[in-house]
Amino acid sequence: MKREILSANKPLKTNQRISPITVEESIRSPKFKQKGFSLFELLISIGLLGTISIGLARSFATASAIIKGSDLSAIQSQLALTKLEEIAGRNPSTISTGEEIEGEIHRGGMSFKRVTLITALSDTALKVSVSVAANYPGFKEKPIVYDGVFNQSGLR
Repeated sequence: MKREILSANKPLKTNQRISPITVEESIRSPKFKQKGFSLFELLISIGLLGTISIGLARSFATASAIIKGSDLSAIQSQLALTKLEEIAGRNPSTISTGEEIEGEIHRGGMSFKRVTLITALSDTALKVSVSVAANYPGFKEKPIVYDGVFNQSGLR
């Protein structure tokens, strides 16, 4: 049986029962629907948002470290190959065997240590080994090493 809220403007019909409306029924009426969030729902959403934010921050930090390491490795390779090309362009008779050239190089606000070691393989062939290490805090990679063998005709 459907209950109606009686108002002063509506006359009673004959045989109509007047039943009191309970508090529970009045809260459930569309007039009193909940329009906000409870404190519990708000705390849960803040907790989820915080957890997701921490995860994203860690992801960005990891990605940044990977990109920095990649940049350092690229610069190391470039410095080693540049030194090999420089030695390849020289006259082999002007290169002394056993010669070790060390140098500190600065690129893009970073410091690199380059070591070049030249050894004789035979009367006509030289082995050139170029090692470049980054002097960058937190970068724990091994130095990049490039080797080249030179003879009278050049690099092989």
